[in-house]
Amino acid sequence: MERADTLREEGRSENEAKYTEFRLGCDGGNAAACNSLGEWFALMRQDFATAVGYYRSACFERRYPQACLNYGLVVANGRGGVPISIPAAVDAFRLACDGGVADACGEGGRLLLRHYAHTMGIGGGGGRARGEAAAPPPTPTPAPVPAAGAAEDYSEVARSVAASGLTPVMALAPADELREVHRLYRVGCDADAGSASAKVCGQLAALALSESFALPGDDPAAAVALLRRACDGEHVASCFTLAKLLRAGWRRGGVAPDPAAAAAAEEKGFAWSGMAASQVSRLQARRAPAAGMK
Repeated sequence: MERADTLREEGRSENEAKYTEFRLGCDGGNAAACNSLGEWFALMRQDFATAVGYYRSACFERRYPQACLNYGLVVANGRGGVPISIPAAVDAFRLACDGGVADACGEGGRLLLRHYAHTMGIGGGGGRARGEAAAPPPTPTPAPVPAAGAAEDYSEVARSVAASGLTPVMALAPADELREVHRLYRVGCDADAGSASAKVCGQLAALALSESFALPGDDPAAAVALLRRACDGEHVASCFTLAKLLRAGWRRGGVAPDPAAAAAAEEKGFAWSGMAASQVSRLQARRAPAAGMK
């Protein structure tokens, strides 16, 4: 019992020391410390209302990319009762993406793509694929309506985003929204950030394979290279989509059937998935259809 009490006291002392360290650093103008202070409130106190204030300051006033990611995650999901603001979340993710945070590129692109699809009336599974092996685009849902108070917060966000050289998301026309989705995914894919970049490469490939979400002039054959890159980066869904393309062939994309390459891509997908050998054997025997991109 004494040992447990000692450990609890040590934990409290350590947490208080961290708080003091982060608070002093933030008060001194250190953006990383402000972000850490926000994380301290979120993790230690579950106080997201306080945390989001520190994230907002570190992101929009001091341009700290990780804080922009954290801010976006809170306001996109309404964590801890914080008002939801999808426009503010997307713009925060855009800033984080341009700051080198690949996860933010994927999050921002996903939310913006959902809004674009809703605006354009693309639903029920999305648009037609360019080739029969194409993965379906994500099914959109109506963009959440910002809660009371969120619109006022967004005006501050919009000013900060405009000062960074970006057009605030609420001022983008639909065609510009789609171009921005592609840009975000491209930045994230090229960020060389391991599995995070691999996932975004897979998301970018899904756009190239879709008639609804591809840009005019896009080369659909480039999707194959993106899928290879994503699969090599351990993105399981991309391995299975690549395997499906290679097994059936894709005339429009200039891909000839290649069963051996398809099997290799599929094996990578199973390896990255962490499935037991017995499960892999059963699935390979059944040759189940490839999973769609997520």
